[in-house]
Amino acid sequence: MTYEEILNANGGYQAKSAKTPFGSIERKLKDGKFREVFVIDSKWSAIPAFRQGLQDDCKFSLHLQSKQQLRYEIVEGDNGILELELEQGSYQTLEQTLETTPALVAQSEFVDGVVEGLLTIMEQLHARSVYHICFSPRNVFIRKGDNMPMLLLHGSAFSGMRNEMSLFEDLDDFIAPELKNDGVATAQSDIYSLGQLILWIFRQGNLPYEYKKVAEKAMQANPQHRFASAEKMMKQLNSLHDKKRSFIMLVAALIISAVCIGLYFELTPQTEEREFIEAAPKTPPVDEYADGYDPEFDEVLVGDSDEVDTLTAEEQKVIDDYMKKAEEIFRKRLAMKADGILSKVYNSESMNASEKTFRATSSAMSEELVKLQNELAEETGISDAAADRIASEVIGHIISEKEKAMTPNVNKE
Repeated sequence: MTYEEILNANGGYQAKSAKTPFGSIERKLKDGKFREVFVIDSKWSAIPAFRQGLQDDCKFSLHLQSKQQLRYEIVEGDNGILELELEQGSYQTLEQTLETTPALVAQSEFVDGVVEGLLTIMEQLHARSVYHICFSPRNVFIRKGDNMPMLLLHGSAFSGMRNEMSLFEDLDDFIAPELKNDGVATAQSDIYSLGQLILWIFRQGNLPYEYKKVAEKAMQANPQHRFASAEKMMKQLNSLHDKKRSFIMLVAALIISAVCIGLYFELTPQTEEREFIEAAPKTPPVDEYADGYDPEFDEVLVGDSDEVDTLTAEEQKVIDDYMKKAEEIFRKRLAMKADGILSKVYNSESMNASEKTFRATSSAMSEELVKLQNELAEETGISDAAADRIASEVIGHIISEKEKAMTPNVNKE
């Protein structure tokens, strides 16, 4: 084993350096201490425009007050090779990190930390008209110890090159379509690239609902259809996170109640055959648009707030009436479809099953109810707050009715 291989092994590194668009990270002995050094690929260090861009990026990064910015100093060797002496710490590319520890994807705090950290620095960069351009897993670094996402070199710093997109020639999937056609980097091009990174992180697993919705909008082909800013992308993601957590807490409380009923049936001695109250007959389908509800009226409800402020009392009343109708349609649809979902758990066979089986069935029911609420809220155009309120009422009522129906009639002779 060579000295370099021993050094890498002792430092917890693979002998093969991580591939990045600009070069690779190596561990070298500097002034009697081992330091993280980023070696610039020789094909870039020979280009004067690249060197100038590197100088500009270095000055910018030193003054950017962001904990996600990886700072460095430029050192040029006698052979003309450029090296970046990185700030203290140990770093790997995101690609390297997930190759060595793929289980991190299953940890929500890791994924949330990476995405939210990148959105935070993205907002700070855009405020200064700086764009990263390529959020490839080879161009995003993870600091060992706390898994902090870090950015090193920003693509827009090299706009003086004849074709700065050549820096990312092997990473086309992470470049916004408009940049491939000689377009100019914008906030929306960075948002597109981050959406692609989200899909890459979950490429071998299930994409959570909230990340799916955010990534879909971020990767729209038309830049105007993407998020207007990193801040708005962050707000949408946090809103979906909060909505999912609150709904799961509600369902969890209902499941605990159901478990208690199941244990009651399991542990209470039975002296006679159980009898259950017959379920109420299903109501016939309701014509949701019999009163003239126009689904295209949703366009009015999502207009600019400034426009709503100028509405007359009569126009406001029309909007209020439509919103009430939309909420009623949401309530009816949810009641009809949620009843079938809840019946998978609230039945004699499920209640008498083992606790492990019951919990698994209840968990699947919770996921299905969350998805149903989100889909119906989007279709009817009602707010998240209204959807949460109505769902809580409807699901609570259905569960209450099913619990009553499943309670044995102890007074019956």
